[in-house]
Amino acid sequence: MASGQFKVVNVEPAPEILAWDLGRGETAVLSYALMNPDWTVILDDRAARKCAMSFSIPHKGTLAVVILAKKREIIPSAATALRALKSAGLRLEDDVIRAALLRTVGEEW
Repeated sequence: MASGQFKVVNVEPAPEILAWDLGRGETAVLSYALMNPDWTVILDDRAARKCAMSFSIPHKGTLAVVILAKKREIIPSAATALRALKSAGLRLEDDVIRAALLRTVGEEW
């Protein structure tokens, strides 16, 4: 598969994940990760993150992904990317963003 292409995978929801009563997307992602323990999932939903922790599924949030992209010089500004994500509906407290940006990449919020 060429870089930048995605493979669509149909995943049978794992009963132990279904028991958490999460959304369809979170359930599918966590079920896939349960079968593929070397994967790290991206989750922002608090309940989904708790579920991931209970099954020792490696996970990160959107904030961590954006900061990592900035550190790897994939994006020029984490703050700009996070502003765009917030305007598109990302729910994350400004204080959390402010502290993370200053501590990790030295950017102002």
